Amino acid sequence: RLVETRTSEIATTVTAEQVRFLPQNQRNFLNFASLAPGARVSDSETRKQVTGGGLDATQINVFIDGVSFKNDVLDGGVVGQDSSRGSPFPQTAVQEFQVLTNQFDAQYGRTSGAIINAITKSGTNRFHGSGIGFFQDGALNAKNRFGILNNLESPDIHLRQYGGTIGGPIKQDFAHFFFGIERTTIAEGVIINIPARPEFNTSTTEDTKALNTSIRFDMQPAQNHQIAGRWVREHSP
Repeated sequence: RLVETRTSEIATTVTAEQVRFLPQNQRNFLNFASLAPGARVSDSETRKQVTGGGLDATQINVFIDGVSFKNDVLDGGVVGQDSSRGSPFPQTAVQEFQVLTNQFDAQYGRTSGAIINAITKSGTNRFHGSGIGFFQDGALNAKNRFGILNNLESPDIHLRQYGGTIGGPIKQDFAHFFFGIERTTIAEGVIINIPARPEFNTSTTEDTKALNTSIRFDMQPAQNHQIAGRWVREHSP
């Protein structure tokens, strides 16, 4: 492989094939940042945290199609950047992304740790679609030990992730669209065991639901000009 002489960036590119075929939890494309040397991905209560370059998550910047996706926050009267709260994009809508961990260009401002630069999919001159589904049912799990001891019914437990994409031409060689959607429902069983008051022992289920939607529109009025618009919606706890 030839030595890269045009830039001094230290970068790891995650391809469309890796995004599509590598297994990962939560269907959040930011998890793939852990494939880059020097980058680490973790979860807090409300957000996805990516760290790099030995610095904390507030020093990471996420770009989607060239636009910064970080939250601006006010902390103690000082305006700063919150760590990325996650990804409102269906994983199937991400074409590829790059993790820059050192010596990135000045165009990537407001950070000193690492850059995540993602590109979303666009439509082509042919119609294409895809569908995904992942299902995990509690009927295949072992029964909860405390439920057995207290003669409680097993709570409903499941994990369901499903969605799809479709893209294609509005007008050949001029305008295209791409639509992606993913739905996640999680039912987590909870056994409440109170040894001092066994009459209050019970089993219940905590439900979590999330829906991510992405629509992209592209138009090329001239050979060297392109107009693109994107609408995304994240509905989650």
